[in-house]
Amino acid sequence: MKKILLTIAVISALLSVSCQKFDSVKDLTFDVSAESTTVKAGDPVNFKITGGDANQISFYSGDVGNDYEYRNKNRIDQIKKVFLSFQTHNVGVDQDVEPDIFISSDFNGTYDYENVEKATWRPLSSLFVWGPKGPWQTMWTATGTADLTSYLEDGKPFYIAHRVKSASMPTGTISRNWRARSHSLIAETIGGNYLNLADYKGMAWKLVDRYLTPEEVPLQSTTVASTSILLLGYYNSASPRYRLNAEVWGVSKKFESGEISLGSEGSVSLKEYVDPPVDSYTHYYPNPGVYKVVFLASNATISSSKQVIKELEITVTN
Repeated sequence: MKKILLTIAVISALLSVSCQKFDSVKDLTFDVSAESTTVKAGDPVNFKITGGDANQISFYSGDVGNDYEYRNKNRIDQIKKVFLSFQTHNVGVDQDVEPDIFISSDFNGTYDYENVEKATWRPLSSLFVWGPKGPWQTMWTATGTADLTSYLEDGKPFYIAHRVKSASMPTGTISRNWRARSHSLIAETIGGNYLNLADYKGMAWKLVDRYLTPEEVPLQSTTVASTSILLLGYYNSASPRYRLNAEVWGVSKKFESGEISLGSEGSVSLKEYVDPPVDSYTHYYPNPGVYKVVFLASNATISSSKQVIKELEITVTN
């Protein structure tokens, strides 16, 4: 019995020593220096990393999106300009549809015709190139990029809407399809940043028909597909409105103007636990300015950690 107790005591002691060794974190001798703290825009900034004993190394350049100051808070900027582009395709046989595009700052976000109709929609159609009639799945036309800034209202949110209208067609072949795809809504901020507000899917189009209830719209061929929005200038043959005049809208989600949050900013990982030691790193600054560079090195176990922060100031000239 004494031998068993002695064995348990020895094992416990060994485990204790082992855990202590596992949990202990050695001091970091990590350091960073720059080959030059003043460079021209576009030239390399070469950093020398010494110590070689950090398990993890993170880098903050000071650029927007990679700034240590904003690691735990959102960067706030102001929208300066907004640009929109997309592609269109128009299938017309005996009669063309009438496609238009609008912007509204007072639509209330209720996607039915009553609320769409009473909103103020400012026409944008003259800003874009529209595709001619053509065979199905061909002749997509790029609209060009339009500056929508003058249509924004004092920081109010805004909506974009496509609309297709057509007159009644008692006879003839009905094939009045109009489609749009590849939307790109871009904002330029006062801080000189370019933000992708939405691509085609990000526009989050919702269909609204003048003559159909929201429940009836999906029964038509008008659709918001995975790659394009399809608006028809007619109703199908099973509809009581077959061959009558049509009006259908595709309305986007709400977009903010004015002040905008760019979110918090992350680091660039230079080394993780499984990576070999790092002794250098090179970064390029495209724009002039004074940048606060931060290298964050750490060693950690389950129960303890040690961290070293090294800061440098880099001046970038023209």
